[in-house]
Amino acid sequence: MLRPLRDTQFSYASRDAALLLPILRTLAEEAETRRDDPAVASRLAALPGELRHLMKRVRAYRPPVHDPIVDKARHLGELAMARAKQLSAYRWAWGNEGDVAAVMELGNRWILARIAHPPATREALERAIPNPRFRRKRLDALWEVFQEGAHETQGTEDPADDLIWNNSERP
Repeated sequence: MLRPLRDTQFSYASRDAALLLPILRTLAEEAETRRDDPAVASRLAALPGELRHLMKRVRAYRPPVHDPIVDKARHLGELAMARAKQLSAYRWAWGNEGDVAAVMELGNRWILARIAHPPATREALERAIPNPRFRRKRLDALWEVFQEGAHETQGTEDPADDLIWNNSERP
């Protein structure tokens, strides 16, 4: 999420950094003593190249334009993609407000399941949210996402279904 770091988080980070330096020194000393071992020597020789490659990947990283859940919902149609965008926007907004339940409840699996099989009624959506506190707080906003086209089915038809059900002509 995008919230600023708290003082305790800075404290934990400084402690982690203080612990990492002695560990790195110990590892460097151990690598130096085992440099003559052929298996270790080949890995140590490859280390600078691997670090350069890693740094290239880190520098080339660009944050995604939208949440990856939208790409996963692409095959379900335009309405599903719009719902995925809206639900992921809610997850980010509510998470940045400090609502941990929103981040926990609105996971990728939950979003994909609701998009693939949208609730037909408000009660069906209510049954799909197990956390009662989150349900009371966020049900209205979530229902607004599913209210448009609530009775549309998002399932994809399988052409083999026609073969199975319309095969009465065979002896």
